[in-house]
This record gives sequence, C-alpha cells and structure tokens, in this order.
Amino acid sequence: MMKGVATVIDANINRAMEGIRVCEDIFRFCIRNSISSEFKDIRHKLLDAVSGRFGNSLAASRNINLDSQKFIDTESEQKRTGYEDLFFANIRRACEAVRVMEEFSKTLPGPGSNPFQNIRFTLYDLEQRGLAVIRKNDILEKFNYSLYGILDTAFVKIPDMAHSAEIMAGEGCKIIQLRMKNSPSGEFLKTAAAVSDICSKNGVLFIVNDRPDIALLAGASGLHLGQDDIPPGIACEILKNDMIAGLSTHSIVEANEAFNSSADYIAIGPVFDTSSKAGVMLQGLGTEILEEVCAIAEKPVVAIGGISMENINLILDAGCRCTAVISALYHGGNLAENVRGFVSLIESRKG
Repeated sequence: MMKGVATVIDANINRAMEGIRVCEDIFRFCIRNSISSEFKDIRHKLLDAVSGRFGNSLAASRNINLDSQKFIDTESEQKRTGYEDLFFANIRRACEAVRVMEEFSKTLPGPGSNPFQNIRFTLYDLEQRGLAVIRKNDILEKFNYSLYGILDTAFVKIPDMAHSAEIMAGEGCKIIQLRMKNSPSGEFLKTAAAVSDICSKNGVLFIVNDRPDIALLAGASGLHLGQDDIPPGIACEILKNDMIAGLSTHSIVEANEAFNSSADYIAIGPVFDTSSKAGVMLQGLGTEILEEVCAIAEKPVVAIGGISMENINLILDAGCRCTAVISALYHGGNLAENVRGFVSLIESRKG
C-alpha cells in the first residue's frame, strides 16, 4: 500500500459516516420521515464495505496530531441556516468522502470490484429525495395556524384574480388556492402564472385546483384534488418532487383513506351547512367529526365549508389549525377587511 493511502481512507470513512449520520438524524428526529431508515441502511453498507476491504487495519494509520487542517473551517462551516442547509452540507460531505475512498481504493491490490461506487450513487439519489422531503416539510409548516384562502371564479372575475391575490397575501393569508373550473386552459395558465408570481414574492403558498399540468407550468407550490379527480399518487408523477398534493374528503372513511394515500394534506368538509357550487344546500359534518379526524391525523388537516368569523373558533377548538374560507372572504365586497379579521382570529389562538 502506498504511503498515506490508509490514512486517507480512514479519514474519509469517518467523514462519510459522520455526514450520513447527521442526515439520518435530521429525518429520524426532526422531520420524522421514513427516509431516515435508508440513510441508516447505507451507513451500515458503507461500514460493511470498509470492513470487508480493510478489516480493522485502518485505525493504526490514524495520526490526528499530524493533521494540521483538522480544525480549519471556512466561514460557511460556522453556521447552518436550517435543515436544508444542514442536510446539504452533510450529504455533500458524505458523497465527496465516498468518492475519495473509491479513488484511493483503486491503488490497492485485491479484487477489481469497488463497493464504494454503488454507495456513492445511492447517496446521490438520497440527496435528491432528501432535499424534496425537507422542502415539502417547509411547505407543510405553513399549514400551522393559517388562513387558506380560495380564489374562485364564482366570486372573483378572472381579470381581478391577481389583484385579489395581492390583497389576500398582503393581509396575511398564508395559502392561496386558485379555482377556475370550466375555464379555458390558456386563460387558466395565464392567471395561475400571475397569481403564482404574487404568492412567490410574498412568501405565500400557491395551490392550483384540479390541474397538475397548470400547477407545474405556473410554478405553484402544489395541487389540490377532489375525490373524483385523478388520484394524488398519479398526479404526483407530473409534479416536481418538492410540490405537495392535497385531497378533499367528506367523511372519516375518506379521511382515513387519504391519510394512507400520497396526499400531503387533506381537506375535510363541509364542516358547517353550506351551499354547493350548484346551489344545493349541503349538510355539515359537524365539529365532532373534525375533532376526531384531527386527533388521528399525521398530516395537516384543512377545515372547509360554511366557515365564518362567527364559527371559526369552533374549528380551532376542534384542534384544526388551518381553515379554508371561500364565500365569507368576499362578504360585503370587503376582501381586505375580511381576510384581516380571519387572520387575527386564527393567530390569536397560537400558543
């Protein structure tokens, strides 16, 4: 073995294992996503690959006192701005370390197969999927004590959609959904792109109703689907990995099915009596069912249907932290005032 090769491999196995463990713990303890088990698995595969190739001989080559760069950190290494920054720094560290082990192993006598190459490509895949999980998690955090406002052609003329979105975003609405049922695709896309730009500038989530193609092309944060639309799992094949999909539900049975689907959040309703799009009066499910759904939910739950400033506290009392409002936002033609009122009531319930 060439002088120093064992030291290089020893140093990089430590770097790789440490980096992978940080990634594993982000998903295990902070975000609580099952991808953590994949990081655990690749960590053990890496340890097995090193043991199989080098046994216990590497530690003897270690000399920390001679490593003059062990405490030298760049300015960017001194602070992490969030989970995404923490994950990216450590997955890159692990990938680079495995590549170093792969290259230096080529100088050694022994079998031609190199186990580190497959491990490196597995890490590349985990990097892509891990970033998507973190970004989705950041999106879903905005469902916590939030007003989910819906822009609907039943209440807003298409030329006024962008201006209404500006008002909603400016008054504190954290999530805006665009509904344009029966609108031509070109007009839908143009409007969605304008609303998406407004939401992006204001840090608001933008959700497109029904149309995964429009959601993708307009740069939306996600998509919302009904029970009669294409399933979330199929829709997500069209969306980017870090876009979310929501699903409407109308019973405990549908809610449970949605929790077990690819949907990232569910909407349940109508909670209170309300009129349908066709003008038919729909009976509300009641807040007891909403409370039951929220008690078992491992995904964000959005209450919808017949919600007003007079009954929104019943929604919050049921444990639901995100409220979708349509008609009450436009009551009296006072969109800004109504949004402000809903936001104030919701935020007053924060701990």
